[in-house]
Amino acid sequence: MRPLPENFRPRQILVIQLRQIGDVLLTTPALAALRRRFPDAKISFLVEPLPAKVLWGNPNIDELIVRNPKEGGLEPWRTIRAVRARHFDLVIDYLGSPRTAPIALLSGAAVTVSDANRRRSFLYTHPVTPAGLFTAEQKLSLLAPFGIKPGPIKLDMALPDAARAKIDGWLRERDLDQANPLVVLEPFHKRWTLEYPAAGFRRLAELMVERWGAAVVVAWGPGREADAQAIVAGAKGLHLAPPTDLHEMAALSARAKIWVGNESGPRHIAASQGVPTFAVLGPTDDTWTPPGPQHLSFGRDDLPCRPCNKRFCPEKHHACMKEFPAEKLFARLDAFRRAQEAK
Repeated sequence: MRPLPENFRPRQILVIQLRQIGDVLLTTPALAALRRRFPDAKISFLVEPLPAKVLWGNPNIDELIVRNPKEGGLEPWRTIRAVRARHFDLVIDYLGSPRTAPIALLSGAAVTVSDANRRRSFLYTHPVTPAGLFTAEQKLSLLAPFGIKPGPIKLDMALPDAARAKIDGWLRERDLDQANPLVVLEPFHKRWTLEYPAAGFRRLAELMVERWGAAVVVAWGPGREADAQAIVAGAKGLHLAPPTDLHEMAALSARAKIWVGNESGPRHIAASQGVPTFAVLGPTDDTWTPPGPQHLSFGRDDLPCRPCNKRFCPEKHHACMKEFPAEKLFARLDAFRRAQEAK
């Protein structure tokens, strides 16, 4: 890797992470580290509209540059012009994708950084090999050329008072504000291979109600309300969450004693609110598990094919999810909860 320019101290910094919600949230420890290292710099963040909400109120960002991919046409050139006009000294591109590499390359910045393992790493002045297990740790490690060392990982998502008030009111109306424990269950994922079966989650929720006396709120996102209703229907102690935006989802998770679900963006949102999380792992490994004893991912350990980290099951059986008994999951979840209460 080439050395940094002599006495390099950037005045204008751009961080690029266009999407997804969880990926954007996982950049927040790096943003905090950048602010500590370069307190006088202006830090801008290039992102798409929906995940931009994750960064609302973040004290380590001075400007959000929101790129709308639906504009089409000349939008890529408009974004490049907007970036060039700001005269960035430093660009950190966490995607290194066909969309973002040209933005970094044409930014005019003296120093551009990305993951050295990306295909387009040769387009950056300082490709860096990431270190660490958790994705947020890897993102933070790309800042090593600036003397930024590994440190505690804290995901940061601020919440508007209105979001907290809406969720608090909803819980009071249903006499759930004093539930002990209150569990938020997020049983969905945008990729079916990473989604534990609904019947399994329903049984897991029933066990939490039977054994813990829990109130389980089943959360859902766009297009999944009917699926959530099917899980809740006729089950004692299960409650359908109201429609929520990202901030309200975070506010709901913040009220939980524990969050349970698939490995997904909502899990990282819950972790950002200091809530213990328990995720069911199918084909994936622990790369996305937040560090610390308050977060646990659990998958089948008796299958030689997992983790395969594939989007589709190479063996055509998807046994890591479809044949994972809810009772076995509950036994591990129960031990995890007891460990949290013993602290």
